Amino acid sequence: MILLRKGKIERGNGHARPLEPFAERPTAWAYIDRNMLVVHVLSILGDGNYELQTYQRSLSGDVMTLHFSRVFPGRPELVVSGRLIRQTE
Repeated sequence: MILLRKGKIERGNGHARPLEPFAERPTAWAYIDRNMLVVHVLSILGDGNYELQTYQRSLSGDVMTLHFSRVFPGRPELVVSGRLIRQTE
């Protein structure tokens, strides 16, 4: 997993590393925006098309909101959203 931290790209172990989306393996990066965790996974395919998956999760009180989208090739292909509410016993 690659993290964007203060504008720098870092691997999970803290070592800086450039993004390599054309290396034919997915490149992932994540960041926190206020109370939301955002994770992107970018894959460049052999034919030049790309796939971008985005996962967003936020927590407010007892409610967690989830949003997943997949863009391929250049258009949203799959979008899933949901809300989870913590139940008291």
